[in-house]
Amino acid sequence: MLEATLDSSFNFIQVFKAVRDQSGQIIDFVWVLTNRRWQQAYGDIIGKSLLELNPAVVQTGVFARLVDVTQTGVAQTHEHYYPFEQFNGWFHQTLTKLQDGVVLTTEDITIRKQAEILQAFLLTLSDHLGQMVDDLLDVSRISQGKIQLKKKCLDLGQLVEQALESIRAVANPEVRS
Repeated sequence: MLEATLDSSFNFIQVFKAVRDQSGQIIDFVWVLTNRRWQQAYGDIIGKSLLELNPAVVQTGVFARLVDVTQTGVAQTHEHYYPFEQFNGWFHQTLTKLQDGVVLTTEDITIRKQAEILQAFLLTLSDHLGQMVDDLLDVSRISQGKIQLKKKCLDLGQLVEQALESIRAVANPEVRS
């Protein structure tokens, strides 16, 4: 019944057991259970070392989160970009303590993040296109003598940089971790 419940999830579910050194410090985790969704995507890894198969969990802070939840018992949830090993995407993860380890539930949110990035770009583009239409209407009024022209320099590089910054704000993995 439990296995069927885990296997019915659309998310990846992994259960890890802490590996400790002689002083009791957590030095690694091993997989003790994965659901069918994980196995279909990444294969059978039961009993294998997390750090051997996914060393980038250290530099991305995922390992520290696993250790923290195992030691404190306080559940965590976060989103992060992970472009290492066999992965390349955005993930929403929930970590919950289980005995001397962690249950890690992971949802692939890459499509949602890509949509957010595209939306930010389109909003920026829309704002600038609206300004361009206003400018074209002004040109029409100027050519008809309805208003007088006041010359002003426009830094296109700065305009492009502003558009890129609004996209980076959504896309930057460091901001969302």
